[in-house]
Formats: sequence, C-alpha cells, structure tokens
Amino acid sequence: MVALTVFLCAVGLAAVESLTPRSGHIRVVVSAKSIAAGASVAEQDVAFKDIPRELVPG
Repeated sequence: MVALTVFLCAVGLAAVESLTPRSGHIRVVVSAKSIAAGASVAEQDVAFKDIPRELVPG
C-alpha cells in the first residue's frame, strides 16, 4: 500500500511539474538504492532528483 501511495504521489508531482515550465530542469522519482525485482518499494527506497528536461523521455 505504501508503494502505491508513493507511486501515485510521484506521478502527481511529475504531472504538476511538467505543466509548470519554470526552468530547464524537472523533478523525477529515482531509486535511492538497489531494489530487487518483485520487492515491495518503501518510501525510503525512492528519492527525487532534478534533471535537465531534455533528458526526460516523453
């Protein structure tokens, strides 16, 4: 349940950020550590990082 909440928050933040062209960077969600396939994702397993917009796929 926590993983779903984190994921939905990340998607919402990414959507808001993408609609607000303030700078040449966008905040994305990244893995904060190595996560095994099939493992549950907890809040501490992800982080936000600002990267150049041109590096973010459509």
